[in-house]
Amino acid sequence: WVSTAANAGVGAAVSMMFNASWKIMLITFITGCIVDRTLAVLRGWLVPPFFQQLIAAGLITLVAAGINTAAAFGVQLFMGVDPTLVVVGGIVMLVAGMMFVGAAQDAIDQFYVTASARVFEVGMRTAGIVIGIVAVLYLTQDLGAPFVISPEPVTLGSIPAQFIGATLTSALFALACYARPETI
Repeated sequence: WVSTAANAGVGAAVSMMFNASWKIMLITFITGCIVDRTLAVLRGWLVPPFFQQLIAAGLITLVAAGINTAAAFGVQLFMGVDPTLVVVGGIVMLVAGMMFVGAAQDAIDQFYVTASARVFEVGMRTAGIVIGIVAVLYLTQDLGAPFVISPEPVTLGSIPAQFIGATLTSALFALACYARPETI
């Protein structure tokens, strides 16, 4: 449960770095918990990582689309919630940044084939995220509930909120990776 909460907290902390309300952070945290447990089940079923990423990104985008639709129907709780921030916060926990570090280390140590394979794996996982998001965007359009993720840069929050969000993101990621307290 600690790892699940930490993974979910990464998304909430990232949304804190933007002009995110408590609603977005709460929604991102709950979505992150659901996604983390879904990924655990998919890993148990030996689903390949590409499809794990596709399903997880699709699930996050479905949540954002549901929030967008609920706001359109006047559900007060979701009024003013930017669904793009929900997607951004949720997707961060899926991004395979640590694999780039491993690839760079392998390249430095002259294990070029392994480094190339790791970079390719990052590409495949990222493609899974993109396809999951795009598939849900097309699905919502076909269902008559069009949903758009803004391509515009998201406005950053205040400097203190950015520092707190970045610090929490790093600490929670370290906790999710089972780092020792002194490392965190």
